Amino acid sequence: MARRRNRRPGYPRTGGGGRSPHTVARGDPDTWVQPPPSPARRRPGYRSGFASAADCCADARAVVVRLARAAHRSRRSAVPGRVDRCVPAWPLSACEVSGRPGPALARRRASRYGDRDDQTARNRLPLPEEVIMNSRERVRKILNFEEADRPAIDLGATRMTGTVAWTYQALKQALGIDGGQTRVFDLFQMLAEVEEPVLDALGCDFAMVPADTMNYGLDRNGWKEFTFWGDQTFHVPEGFRPQVTNDGSLLVGEGPGWTDPVARMPEGGRYFDAINVANLTETFEVPHIDQKDWTVPGPLESDFLERERAKVKALYESTERALVVTPPFNLPGGYGGLYQFGMKMSLDRDHCREYMLAQCEASAARARQYLGAVGEYIEVVILSGADYGTQDREVFRPSLFGDILAPAWKLVCDAVHEFPDVKVWIHSCGSIPDLIGHIADAGVDCLNPVQWGAAGMDRRWMKETYGDRLVFWGGGINTQNTFPFGSAAEVRREAQECLDIFAPGGGCVVNPIHNIQADVPVENILALYETARAYSY
Repeated sequence: MARRRNRRPGYPRTGGGGRSPHTVARGDPDTWVQPPPSPARRRPGYRSGFASAADCCADARAVVVRLARAAHRSRRSAVPGRVDRCVPAWPLSACEVSGRPGPALARRRASRYGDRDDQTARNRLPLPEEVIMNSRERVRKILNFEEADRPAIDLGATRMTGTVAWTYQALKQALGIDGGQTRVFDLFQMLAEVEEPVLDALGCDFAMVPADTMNYGLDRNGWKEFTFWGDQTFHVPEGFRPQVTNDGSLLVGEGPGWTDPVARMPEGGRYFDAINVANLTETFEVPHIDQKDWTVPGPLESDFLERERAKVKALYESTERALVVTPPFNLPGGYGGLYQFGMKMSLDRDHCREYMLAQCEASAARARQYLGAVGEYIEVVILSGADYGTQDREVFRPSLFGDILAPAWKLVCDAVHEFPDVKVWIHSCGSIPDLIGHIADAGVDCLNPVQWGAAGMDRRWMKETYGDRLVFWGGGINTQNTFPFGSAAEVRREAQECLDIFAPGGGCVVNPIHNIQADVPVENILALYETARAYSY
């Protein structure tokens, strides 16, 4: 039975019916025909085939490159000293030569070479030189919904796609990487900066532009060693001076000379927990609404822009990886947190709409300033890290998001897109199926972490419905179940499933669903990244 395209798992089934096989008629090369699926079932942005040999010859060079890529994986790598895994070949079908995958190719991928004999696997030749891409070339194709030599891969380019320091230490040991420093740049989540040798070993295509300031008001002006629980020694910001309580917990506040704690790590913990982050009280009070009781950010100073340009340009010239930056502008989510602003949107839409428009107009002005200085060097800007979903639903009504947030966000996204090579990236955990359309309408390019284990977040539905509008950055493995608790074989199998769904047609960056935690076995991390590197279109 075929599932209706726009129905999400867990929602009432509205009907269904049989679906005839979708095949390619073979015979005379000039009469090959691949019957297209009905418009309602065609994956967005995918070509269904061609009607004559003339169509096939329209881009001869692309055909030759695709033939070479599909036939053989290179033993060479963009990173010296690294050897990529080779995979067997098969004859190209009409839909494969056309440059877009069809159902027949999808079925072949599902079997993963099960019908090929051993002799075919041994017939391997070097890949032509022009097919080998560096990271920047690969990323630009993937983010523009084109297939590259393989999907793009990320670890540590953002605060939501990294790994905690404890796991990072173990990963370095497993990779045989000695030396360097495990620097904790995000104390709240205890995330480690991922060093170049690790990025090389895993085949990662992105690099983070480091910020000048870090969590808890600490400047990036020096590092010192700090041992957590007599267990591991990391490098932390020079201004990190936690207070040890009687129960062994660590307390931190804002700035090196803090007085009031804002976060606590229990003894033996692996990250800090915010203290009363929602300002909850024992009694419920309706939020007070004051008209125009807000301020908006002003323009950026020229000295700051000059420093940023020098820093970003130097990093750009030192690597072939695509640069990701958290800029001095954002997509605001309101004031007082979701607890306060969510209620205010329900109580007074006009006030909240006016507030969001004012904030986003100021943010758009900053975007033009900042990208005018560094836009030629970066590929992605991180503009929101707020979570608008829980495990089973959105945090507030999707109509509020579409009426108040999305139109204001579009002002900022449009300003970013005045620099056509720069993409807008946001993060939102949880079940957000009814927000994804509003997010795409606002002009967002990349969605993370693609938590397909949450209610309504079916992988195929997301790819088929939004695969030509949103880059799915993440979703490479279920971090709530398989990644920490499964075997390496189970991780490879699930990672392959995710690649077969998200990778075709481009628009896929491989990363787990959110940061890698301390309970994830290193062999599972290696299994995920090996599977991603071995994948071929």
